[in-house]
Amino acid sequence: KYKTTPSNTPSIMSKRTTYDPKDYDPVLEVDENQGYKASKLHITSFAMPHMRSFHFAWLSFFVAFLGWFALAPLMPVLKADLGLTDADIYAANISSVAATVVARFIVGPLCDRFGPKNIQCILLLWGALCVSFATSITNATGLIIVRLFIGVVGSAFVPCQYWATMLFTKEKAGTAQAISGGWGNLGGGAPQFLLTAIYEGFLVNHSSSTAWRLTMIVPAALLVTVSVAMYFLSTDSPQGDFGNLIHAGTKKKVSATTSARAGFSDPVAWVLCVQYAASFGVELTVNNTMTMYFKNNFTVSLLTASTIASCFGLMNLFARAMGGMLSDKANQLIGMRGRLLVHMGVLLLEGIMLIIFSQMKELTAAIIVLIIFSIFTQCAEGATFALVPYVNPSATGAIAGIVGAGGNIGAVTWGTIFLVRSNQGLDAAGSFQIVGICVIIISLLSVFIFFKDDYDGIFCNPRRTNKFNSIRKGNASLEIPQAVDTSDVHVDQDDGNVEQ
Repeated sequence: KYKTTPSNTPSIMSKRTTYDPKDYDPVLEVDENQGYKASKLHITSFAMPHMRSFHFAWLSFFVAFLGWFALAPLMPVLKADLGLTDADIYAANISSVAATVVARFIVGPLCDRFGPKNIQCILLLWGALCVSFATSITNATGLIIVRLFIGVVGSAFVPCQYWATMLFTKEKAGTAQAISGGWGNLGGGAPQFLLTAIYEGFLVNHSSSTAWRLTMIVPAALLVTVSVAMYFLSTDSPQGDFGNLIHAGTKKKVSATTSARAGFSDPVAWVLCVQYAASFGVELTVNNTMTMYFKNNFTVSLLTASTIASCFGLMNLFARAMGGMLSDKANQLIGMRGRLLVHMGVLLLEGIMLIIFSQMKELTAAIIVLIIFSIFTQCAEGATFALVPYVNPSATGAIAGIVGAGGNIGAVTWGTIFLVRSNQGLDAAGSFQIVGICVIIISLLSVFIFFKDDYDGIFCNPRRTNKFNSIRKGNASLEIPQAVDTSDVHVDQDDGNVEQ
């Protein structure tokens, strides 16, 4: 049923995020036992605190992604303007995701300490500064350095996912995280046609060298705008910003170090880290390489190649959310085993479709397979983060940071494969095939995901801690106790007490 903050509990809000309980969306179901988190989404609502903060979560990641990959679709232009080699471009691609690896490990625990909103605001402002510096690039070294610093904004994914877990219940977190992450990931597909179109517009009255530099101003301005609006118009959780809640004694202060220690010591976090490398890491690699791949392999124009490449990222509009919803539905039907089977299945199909894509020689067939491959990739991302809230609820930020960093570790790994093979004069199609084989192998690691709590594994769970046999279906848990020896039990006839 619909609940608001109890009348005997004062609303702890900062001045910039004050709202009245009537502002809660009446369509939402709010769980008092989970900190007034919502147990359903009302996508068309922008009411405080749940839905407006949700929309800022995905929007902030969208513009972060837009800035992160702003240079990617213009690489053919930069190659001609700056005299770059393919090896220079692959090195810049690697640098753009390398910094994000370190940043995501750090940002996760910081979210536990300071809240996702403040961290996200800082990341967007940093991204705006670095993207604006891209206008001063004059050689390959400058490109590599600038993309390295821009890469830090890629860690905006962690606050985005963390924020969703703060706003929605654990049972709905899979869908909420998948939608926010998927819509945010659209920022990876948008530059492929949006910034290319802006560049073409500037090219009418400016030289190619000037046009691509002017294009960089657009994502920088968007990053600043969203950061400022988010700071004043959203809140960390349904009950308010972390700082105010800690000050009022409503929320316990969490040490970033303690959170990091708890997250880094859980083996499940690292299994998910590797598997996220096989989904989001592949997506990052595709975002960096697909425009050039279609331009070189199918002899199409830059605008056509970038438009085709954008199809991959645009599947995030629904595909990542579909992965989260499939995971939630499987959980309702057969419990945690269902989540794990969905997770393994979509990863396996992703790898198979990537291998098939690498063999395509005809343009139409390549586009069709690219779209199918993209759908399974985004589904795998959504299914992966649907598991994150179950790893260690007390260190959600750290866990999200570790798993999120896996995507960038994967991008560096796959990018290195492309770089090494390029230096050897080998084609990109073979590199895609190698990555596809790796994804298939990594999908099988789902068998080794064992949660501490009383959840099933695909076959078993040696980490099960509950003394009872548990049958979990949906949100319900039916516990069946073991047989009890009653031989030493008797009833005191005087007072009726049972003694053993």
